[in-house]
Amino acid sequence: MAVVVVGLLIAGIAQNLNLTAWILTLAPAMPLMSWAGREYYRQRDTADQLEELMKKAKTFWNQALAGACDDDACLHQSRDFQNAIYLRRATSPLVLPYLYKIKRPMLEDEMNEAASDFLAEYKAREAKIQSVP
Repeated sequence: MAVVVVGLLIAGIAQNLNLTAWILTLAPAMPLMSWAGREYYRQRDTADQLEELMKKAKTFWNQALAGACDDDACLHQSRDFQNAIYLRRATSPLVLPYLYKIKRPMLEDEMNEAASDFLAEYKAREAKIQSVP
């Protein structure tokens, strides 16, 4: 969005446009700038909601590892998290395809590392429990 505005400003300065010409130059770009602004806020709100969901999931994970919830409660809460994740994915705005292609490998690596960390944490907890007589 800023690139379009700066580009139009530079073009206007280079052509020494008067006020009417400036308006006629910027007017066609307004729908693009409006869409870009809305999309920015939608994506930011979605990211904030996902961060909050991740914090809650990590808290639940720690509670489950500590044995602070029984099997039924943990099962119910994990199902609630799966529902929340599905709802976020179903209602969130799509990421632009070219950005998705660029960021996907990095984000997949990050996800796999986090899953490995969770698994290692679980295995360490299980090994600690089994080593206690």
